[in-house]
Amino acid sequence: MVTELTDENFHEFLEKSDKPVLVDFWAEWCPPCKILKSTFKNLSEKLTDFEFAKLDIEKNQKITEEFKITSIPTIIFYKKGKAIHKVIGNMDEEELEKEIVNTFSKN
Repeated sequence: MVTELTDENFHEFLEKSDKPVLVDFWAEWCPPCKILKSTFKNLSEKLTDFEFAKLDIEKNQKITEEFKITSIPTIIFYKKGKAIHKVIGNMDEEELEKEIVNTFSKN
């Protein structure tokens, strides 16, 4: 399951999660974001030790500015509410899964 985040619930979601969190920063008009959407959904069903969420940058300017999102898609990896890694651009499912496992095994 992929949780839809907003400016209002973003920080609370990160703070309350007892799992590592991946947030996909995206926009409706972005073709690579649309491709990543199904990859993200598939991985959320496969990698149940992680929380998957997305934030629409067009509707949520506060968080977009706070994390200085200038390119999309951007995925930020969080552990215990803190950003630990960022991936910019699209990745296929296998690449993204490796990135997730490698990042969280190091941190």
